[in-house]
Amino acid sequence: SAHSSHGAHSQIAERLKLQPPLRMDSQCKFGVVARGQASLYLRLSDREQKIWDIAPGTLVVEEAGGQVSDSEGRPLCFSLGRTVGVRELLASNGTIHGQTLEAIAACHRP
Repeated sequence: SAHSSHGAHSQIAERLKLQPPLRMDSQCKFGVVARGQASLYLRLSDREQKIWDIAPGTLVVEEAGGQVSDSEGRPLCFSLGRTVGVRELLASNGTIHGQTLEAIAACHRP
């Protein structure tokens, strides 16, 4: 996406020993995590995430046994109106969620 920090994505993927990030649009990102075709969807953006872009995919990932949070590990809030109140989030298969939060802190925080 044009609003993401692709350099940070690459650093985090390298630190986690994952393949380089793939770019794709729409709810596909959540779908491939839910199906087990990807371990992680990472969104490090300069804009607050819109609820209609995030809520459906969050439900799908969580129902499949994955985990979705902001980039500091907090659950997303869907009662704020048009946004979920965060610019950065991750959806994972659940098993690498904690490692990903550590990698974000090491690679992306000042």
